[in-house]
Amino acid sequence: TFTVVDNTIPTFTCPENITVDCDADHNYHTISSLPSLSDASDNCTSAESLVKSYKVNGDEIVLGTTTLEPGDHTVTVTVTDLCGNDAECTYTISVRANGAPVVTCPEGITVECYANVPTAYANYAAFITAGGTVTDDLNAINETSFRLVSEGNLEGTQCDGTITRTYGVKDAAGNEGTCTQVITIQDNIAPTFTRPADITIYTNANCEYNADTTVTGSVTNKSDNCSTNLTVTYRDAEVDGNCEGTKVITRTWRVVDACGNVSISDSVQTITVEDTIRPTFTRPADITIYTNANCEYNADTTVTGSVTNESDNCSTGIEATYTDDTVADATCEGKKVITRTWSLVDNCGNSAADQVQTITVLDTIRPTFTRPADTTIYADASCGYNADTTVTGSVTNESDNC
Repeated sequence: TFTVVDNTIPTFTCPENITVDCDADHNYHTISSLPSLSDASDNCTSAESLVKSYKVNGDEIVLGTTTLEPGDHTVTVTVTDLCGNDAECTYTISVRANGAPVVTCPEGITVECYANVPTAYANYAAFITAGGTVTDDLNAINETSFRLVSEGNLEGTQCDGTITRTYGVKDAAGNEGTCTQVITIQDNIAPTFTRPADITIYTNANCEYNADTTVTGSVTNKSDNCSTNLTVTYRDAEVDGNCEGTKVITRTWRVVDACGNVSISDSVQTITVEDTIRPTFTRPADITIYTNANCEYNADTTVTGSVTNESDNCSTGIEATYTDDTVADATCEGKKVITRTWSLVDNCGNSAADQVQTITVLDTIRPTFTRPADTTIYADASCGYNADTTVTGSVTNESDNC
């Protein structure tokens, strides 16, 4: 008698590790299929009679019922022949929690100028260096899959707007996770400039002045952090001075960039308008006047004349004044020379050149007297006579106006 014993275990190829995603609506994976072990064989038992067992976490897998949480799960595969010989192996089912990498973009960026919007991250390394993160439950990140999925159009304006970029990274299974980064554009910085210097300008012969910027100057050193096309304007406020030809113009400059930021710091220019033109006039002509019976004379302007053609570019109502310098003739009491100096000053203090009028005072009245009366005188013993005025008499009542 002899006993035949079969102690040879079956042979088969162990399934490869697999990666699966959670079910679409659940945070777990339901096992719906198992490896067929199509090459399983045995020395005695036919392939059809081999018993195949699949266990996970110690429990037999039931298709459509057994579920796996996210993570790695070891499946034990056992093939048993009719003699009870077992062949065993294990493989891993990796369940992906979300089905794709979790991608977090770097924090949003705020820039002052549209021109300063940075370019998109060129590669995965640049994305990570900037603060981006990518996690995957199986750590199977495909770094070369990093890409800019989309770049939105500018929303808003180049002065106050946003651009949204979406980046994507795939895992080894081709599942792509995405994130968005917002780039905010905010230009709140006002431009700078140098106002023109304070200046004094002057009225012309018509009391007009030119306060155009070609004369008084314009702003220089215009600069802005973003805009190149700056708008320059100004506003004038005029205050009259203390005379008709003077003014003070307060010119407030304003520079605006393309985003509406206004710079008015140190923007006031003072423009002083002055009148420096002298008035003009014509002096009265030189004249001769005469003393009267009392040796008096009248040198009033109603007799000697006054200035004419008084004129000024700005001032009105101006009147000339005069001062007299009188020199008497030492040998003739009724003769004098009056040097009359005429002056004219406008309301702004501008003086015309003095002009001199010569007034000559003459005495043309003859003196008067009474002659001595006719008389008869007599010869003396020698037939001589004395006709001296002491005998014949002299004039009386000698009189003159001067």
